[in-house]
Amino acid sequence: MYFCTEFNKNIAGWTGEVPARSHKPNHVGSNPTPATKIKICFMATNKVKTEKDWMAEDDARTMAQYEEIIADSQRRARAVKAAKDMASDLNKRANAMNKVASNKSKATSTRSKKK
Repeated sequence: MYFCTEFNKNIAGWTGEVPARSHKPNHVGSNPTPATKIKICFMATNKVKTEKDWMAEDDARTMAQYEEIIADSQRRARAVKAAKDMASDLNKRANAMNKVASNKSKATSTRSKKK
């Protein structure tokens, strides 16, 4: 069972069945193009999907994509390189954060000693 809906897609700055009149009616190309009618149909089902259903479908797509990557050696190699680059970047950021955290504790202990 399907249900459909129709609507006008506003392409030229107006919607509806009757276009606006041109300010130069005799000039070729001065009227805007008519709105495009679009018809969208959906398949009606009795099943309401839960969050777990959506997640399972998404996981299935992820697993299928993983299999495609593993099967293509060049694609897999690029993914491994990208993962290593990302890990290196994350390590640099983590080291910078650790440095900031240790400097803050040193500055706090120095201030407390001066008092």
